[in-house]
Amino acid sequence: MPTGEGFLVHWLGMDWNISVIFMVGIIVVVLLVLAALAARKLDPLHPSKVQVILEFLLGFVREQTGQAIQGERAARFVNLAATLFIFIFVSNICGLFLQIRLGHEDMPLWYSPTSSLSVTVTLALVAWIWSHVNGFRFNGPHYLRRLLGPVIYMAPIFILDLFTRLITLAFRLYGNIYAGEILTSTFSHLLPIYASWIPLLIWLAYSLFVAAIQAFIFMMLSMVYIGDAINPEES
Repeated sequence: MPTGEGFLVHWLGMDWNISVIFMVGIIVVVLLVLAALAARKLDPLHPSKVQVILEFLLGFVREQTGQAIQGERAARFVNLAATLFIFIFVSNICGLFLQIRLGHEDMPLWYSPTSSLSVTVTLALVAWIWSHVNGFRFNGPHYLRRLLGPVIYMAPIFILDLFTRLITLAFRLYGNIYAGEILTSTFSHLLPIYASWIPLLIWLAYSLFVAAIQAFIFMMLSMVYIGDAINPEES
């Protein structure tokens, strides 16, 4: 699989995108530090602004997860849903306000990790594999029979549907974020500075909206797939 733009290092027979690894590492560390700082000052009686925002976000994620996964089992996946939403949203906006390129080959160092197909496929695999793991966990061997369809001649269609979910989940996120970064870069290069800041601000505001929507769609589809796997009778 092509890893996209970035500093590539060939190791163990594969091309490792150092730029993407660097960006993902930075995002994970920053989110963990912010989460730790926010958790240290939790106060149920006098919540801080950060606590109010986080509680609202988690409440929203919990409600959406409950709609996608019916029953008490939904609570098991709230943490996964919140992690996917927050990580993907932050990853989506990293390249909107700052893009760093180095060297005579203009290689990118800082940009949105989700504009790399390798990252979106990995995220899609996490949700896709976890849905099937829990499908077997809650339904046993009966889940495998369900994957093949009600009758044997429909098995190819059902198997194709499984892999189509994985592909669309990965390519939808990748296409939207990659196209957004290309257009942002185009706006900033085609127009002079004095004429570009107004349309660029409008485009950045729209891109923020798209980044949030794409993170929400990815999270919701992941939860829908998990709910479809663990509650087949409600599908």
